Amino acid sequence: MLWALFFNAFLAASLWPLGVEPLYIYTLQEHNIWLCLLIAGTGNSLGSIFTFCMARYFPGRGKLMDKLGAKSKHFQKVMTRVNQYGHYSALLCWLPVLGDIIALALGFSKSKAYSSFVFMSVGKFARFALINAVYLKVI
Repeated sequence: MLWALFFNAFLAASLWPLGVEPLYIYTLQEHNIWLCLLIAGTGNSLGSIFTFCMARYFPGRGKLMDKLGAKSKHFQKVMTRVNQYGHYSALLCWLPVLGDIIALALGFSKSKAYSSFVFMSVGKFARFALINAVYLKVI
């Protein structure tokens, strides 16, 4: 079950349209909340880091940008904000759908990798910690 949580969290933070919350809450019922937080936070952080690296280091970056619609008006707005706030915008990578776009924009804009990774991870772990807090209050 924990491997499934890790891979689901990883894929949910990449460009696959998945949600990790239902599996995360189900896993909380079976396992320690701190272990679930560690596994889901790590998988989700690595998924965003993968998306960032794909946008930054992929040899066919131009083709990748075209396929992902990077020239669209919406993406250009995100790029403007990412350029304005830099690696701090990585704190918002936890957001559904928009977080993946932010990770891509950070990679395309060649934001500082290490700082972006740290801020991505902080946002991701905070999100799962909040889910843990809500889960504990409900039970």
